Amino acid sequence: MVQGNNASRSDQKIGMLDIARILVKHKFGVLMFDMRARGDSPSSKASAGYYERLDLQGASDYLVSQGSDRNRIGVLGFSLGGAVALMAGSNPNNFGAVVSDSAFADYSLMLKSSMKGLKRPLNLCFPGMKFMAKTMYGIDISDISPARSIAQSDTPVLIIHGEDDVLISPDHARRLGRAVGASFDEIDNGKETVWIVPGAGHMEAFKTQPETYVRNVINFFTNHLYPQAPSN
Repeated sequence: MVQGNNASRSDQKIGMLDIARILVKHKFGVLMFDMRARGDSPSSKASAGYYERLDLQGASDYLVSQGSDRNRIGVLGFSLGGAVALMAGSNPNNFGAVVSDSAFADYSLMLKSSMKGLKRPLNLCFPGMKFMAKTMYGIDISDISPARSIAQSDTPVLIIHGEDDVLISPDHARRLGRAVGASFDEIDNGKETVWIVPGAGHMEAFKTQPETYVRNVINFFTNHLYPQAPSN
């Protein structure tokens, strides 16, 4: 499980520990860790997912070193953690399936949306931010694109998003769904790949519909990670 930005692995706001307990109850092993510069992880520069995906890859490598089958490792990520999971999951050698909750489809697109209310013209602000990211962190923010990553990947994904999310628009979930080949009809009707939750804000899907959330996540992981369902 991977937390969102400015959060820790035990984030109570979205119920990460509650979800972890339920997964354990259903015979899933659960690893929770803090990405760099968050929670109990040593101080380091956060990078909007660019380097954080290496943290997730390291967590997957650790599980494999402990005897886990990489193809039976599933990742549940929230917000930035979901974006990180989608990007890291583009490498089929990392893990077997990804559930992404409230992730952005493209970081540049999200930044541009957040700047619409600024007084300075967007065409002045955005290039400056790209320059700062390149100078200070050595990254090109145009490369932080979960949608582009999963479009080139065969890793199974489930996209969850709150319909009332004002931080990251549910349009990002639709873009992610389209990136893996889902039709607009499938997306709007909640068919397999994308589930947009009515009445839920940012990372509020579990709190809004806990039973359906758990059922969807467990069914998805069971179908894609286990040849036979783990006994309840």
